[in-house]
Amino acid sequence: MFFKNRRQHSDAPKQAMPMVGDVIFFGKNNWEVLAIQDRMALIISCDSVCQKPYHHSRTSVTWENCSLRKWLNDEFINTHFTSADRARIKPCRINNDDNPNYGTPGGAPTSDRVFLLSIGEAENMIQRHMIIKTEIGWWLRSPGQQPDHAAVVTELGYVSAGGRYVEDSGFHFAGAPLGVRPVLWLSFG
Repeated sequence: MFFKNRRQHSDAPKQAMPMVGDVIFFGKNNWEVLAIQDRMALIISCDSVCQKPYHHSRTSVTWENCSLRKWLNDEFINTHFTSADRARIKPCRINNDDNPNYGTPGGAPTSDRVFLLSIGEAENMIQRHMIIKTEIGWWLRSPGQQPDHAAVVTELGYVSAGGRYVEDSGFHFAGAPLGVRPVLWLSFG
């Protein structure tokens, strides 16, 4: 596994345990370390791994039942990581809070190995300058202004709690395409 601390030169020595703000290579992608807890690192992909809709059709849907969650925890995890890598990805309980601006129901808690940030988590990380910006906007797991919307981070790096229609990949919409930046807990012990 390759570690690169953004606060040091690229020839910095490799570390057994990354620090918050480090960029690591894991599976097929570079990931930014957002948090460290109990020999585990919360990491987010530095770039979008693909451009996909949140759900395959425009309907009322929460993170629990959306097609993007199914894809991340099935096809994505099985094609982007070896079996040894997958053993290091720890499942966790995910709270799916209601939209804080619109009150749209967030749905039941889930248990996921790969997930997306919520509105609150994204706002917190952006405020702390923890997230590397990308060229395109990307999905959050929180609901948007209506049950058929999901919240997003715009290409300018702002959280849009109103979001976009869940089946919107951006290709048929006036906005830019939306990417997917997975998040996971990676074990180091």
